[in-house]
Formats: sequence, structure tokens, C-alpha cells
Amino acid sequence: MTAPRVLSVIGEVDASTAWRTTQPAEVLANLGHFVTFIDKNDPHLGLVALLADIIVLPRMTWPAADLPQARDWIAGLRQRGKTFVFEVDDDMFLHIDEHLTDLGDREQVARMRGVADALRLCHAATVSVPRLSTTVRAVTRPDFPVATVPNYIDLARFDAARKRARRPWPALTIGWVGAKRQESDIAPLVTAWGSIARRHPAVRFVIAGHPFPALVNSVPPGRLRVLPWLPFDRYPEHYAGIDIGCCAVGETPFNSCKSDIKAQEFGAAGAAVVASPWLYRDLIRAGDTGLLATTAEEWTVALDRLVRDAALRKALGRRLRRRVEDERALAKHAEQWLGAWAWLIEQARGQEVAA
Repeated sequence: MTAPRVLSVIGEVDASTAWRTTQPAEVLANLGHFVTFIDKNDPHLGLVALLADIIVLPRMTWPAADLPQARDWIAGLRQRGKTFVFEVDDDMFLHIDEHLTDLGDREQVARMRGVADALRLCHAATVSVPRLSTTVRAVTRPDFPVATVPNYIDLARFDAARKRARRPWPALTIGWVGAKRQESDIAPLVTAWGSIARRHPAVRFVIAGHPFPALVNSVPPGRLRVLPWLPFDRYPEHYAGIDIGCCAVGETPFNSCKSDIKAQEFGAAGAAVVASPWLYRDLIRAGDTGLLATTAEEWTVALDRLVRDAALRKALGRRLRRRVEDERALAKHAEQWLGAWAWLIEQARGQEVAA
């Protein structure tokens, strides 16, 4: 089958949109494929949509008042033979309230739950991890077509942005990078960082993104740098100067639909990584590409080992970088998207015939 012509209709441009939509589109377009994206409010959307075989809606939502118009637009294009695919890389349906728990998050929770309305207007979906397929089918139907395409890092873009930044300190640095999440995710780090700070007075710490109070207070303020959240095109700067990266994630239903992006990013930066095994063990192999830890005691032992052993620290970082280059580089794996889209078009045509 000829590679499909693909149009993604995007709203807010964030990390998810870049990893799952705009960056793969740019790589595939450079390879000569018709894969592009357009803002949902662009006046040329209707015309461009007619040129595509498949129209992707990445994490799309519509206000309830606009849903009938969206339904009519999609129905009209489906009648013209267009395949609609929903793209999602988080559990935005069943367990989003696990992740967004504060009073100020309730509006966002309501908006995220509205994503299911857009999903049900589509023929199929693409997801980042197999577990998310189960979640998608729970809010659609058991035979809803879902293709899994892993997250792949745009190394050239990541490296260029990271190299623009400077190390915050010349000293050995342990870091955590991430957005807001449940405090249980970082609970082991609170204990471990406090212990490492007491054992190794020369070590420094970095928090980039959400400043959890407990984690901020776990180390002396003069040895901690809290970096603000950066726009997506600059966020790799956060990884400059972090020698040991912490990928700590609690085992929850919401987190079970996450991927190993953070370990990929630390690996791309050449850092040694300590990670939660249940989510990261595929990329982080103990003693080969990093260390694994679950309890606060295990985190303390692993971090202490890396602080004391510079040779091990550097070897783990080098091996993880090589593995990311080989197995997680977008430039090498972007064409997986073409295979997934082609398969979903076949599934959609089968649905239309059956209907």
C-alpha cells in the first residue's frame, strides 16, 4: 500500500503534541511523505483536509456547545472516505483525576473527560503504550482499532537545545525533571535526597518543573536550584549539568499508561539514571544502562553508589545514551507511524463496509 497522506489537526502545542505529532510529521515530511499538521482554527483546514487520506486528532476536545458542529464536520469527511484517528499518550479518560487532584485542576479534569466525546467520533486511535489500548477500548468498544506507536525522541532537536544551556554548578548534581503529579511519585526521593545530602556535602541538587515542597525541603536550600518550567523548544536546557537523573513514578493506574520519556531524555543528556523498575525496566537495565529502585532505602543505596563511583556513573550514562540512539531515536523509527496509519485505514474501511 502507498504511504497514506496524513493531516493532524492540532490545538494547544505542548510536549505531547510535539513528541506525538509535530516532530514525527517534520521528520516524515523531510523523507518525502505527505504528513503535515494544521491549527484547528486555520481557515484553510477544510481544503487541506480534502487532500488527506487520514485525519488525526491529537488529544482533541470541543466544548459541549461546539460538539454538534464537530460531529457534522467529521461525518461529512467520513462520507468522502477520510479516516479519523484519535491520538492520545495519557489516560485522559478513566484515571485523570488521580493525576489532577487539586481544587484548581477541576476545570481541566472536566475538559479532559470531554476528550472521550472526540475519541468516539473517530474510526480508531493511536497510543504510546499497549496498556493505553485497554483504556481507550473501555470508553469506546472492545473491538475499537488501536495501534501502538512508542514515543521516540528527536535527538537532533534535543541535543541542540540542551547544549545552549550551562551547568548550574561544577559540582556533582542529582536532578529531577517533571510536571505536577501525585506526591506519592516522589515520596522515595524525599527520603533518599535528604540522606544523600547529609552523607555527601559536596553534592548539589536540581528540580526542574514542578517544585514539590517536600522535595524542595529535603535538602539544604544553598545546595538546591529550582528551575522554572520552560517552553517546549527550550525544556532540554533543564538537563544540562545533571549527572544523575531520577525517574521516580508511583505504581498507579494513571501512571501505568505512561511511557519512558523521562529516561530517554536523561539518557540523551548522558546522565546516569536511577528509575522505578515497574515502568522503566525495559529501557533501564540494572547495572547496564542504569540502576533500579523502588523503596526509599533502595533509592538511597542506588544514588549513594553513583555518587561514590564516578566510573560506573559515566559508563551507565554512555551505555544509556547509545541505547537511546539505537532504539529510541525518532530519525530511525518515524516510519512506524506510516505502518500504523496504513493499518488503521484498512480497519476503518472494514468498519464502513460492515456498517
